[in-house]
Amino acid sequence: LDNYWQFGPRAVAGYGWDRGSELALSYQYSRLDYDSREQVDRFGGALANTSLALNLQVIESALTHYWDVKRRWQTVTRLGFELSRDNGSGFYDYDCFRLSQQLRYRDEAWEITARVQVNHFEYLTQKATTSDTALRRKTMLNVTLRAERKLAKHLKAHASYAWERSISNLDFDDYAVNALMGGVALTF
Repeated sequence: LDNYWQFGPRAVAGYGWDRGSELALSYQYSRLDYDSREQVDRFGGALANTSLALNLQVIESALTHYWDVKRRWQTVTRLGFELSRDNGSGFYDYDCFRLSQQLRYRDEAWEITARVQVNHFEYLTQKATTSDTALRRKTMLNVTLRAERKLAKHLKAHASYAWERSISNLDFDDYAVNALMGGVALTF
C-alpha cells in the first residue's frame, strides 16, 4: 500500500551434520522507513507532517533435515519470535510468535512441497474495538501445497494451492481465503 525503504543486518549461526542437515539460529534487525505514510495516534488517527518508521527484530531457529541418502525427502521446522515497534504512539507495536513445518520431495523431474504455518500476533496498543478495552490479537493459519514439474531443460510447469485463515477479535481481520495458481516458467 505504501512505498518504504528497508535495511538492516542479519546474523546466522548453524551446526550441520549428516547429509546436509543443520540446526540454525538467526537474528535480524530491520528498519522500514515509509515514503509517505504518517504516524498515527494511539487510536489510529493520522498525525500530520510526520513519517512512519517501523523497527523489526526477529529471532528464529530452523531445523533442516534430509531423511534419505539421495536427499529427496526434506523437512524444515521453524520456530520464531518477531517484535515490531513504531517511531510514534506505538499503535503498530506487536509481538508475534511463529511456527512452521515444511515437507519437500524432490527428484530429477518433480518438486512437491507442503507447508503449514501458524503466526500469533499480540498488539500492545491497538484496541479490538473503540468501545472495548481488549487489545487486538490475531492468529494466522496458512497451508500451502505446491507441485513443480520439469518439462524440458529450461521449461517448468507449476501449480499451487494456498489456504489462509485469520482468527481475530477485530471483525475486518477475521476471514478465510483460498488461492489456486498455476503457470509455466521458462529460464534462460
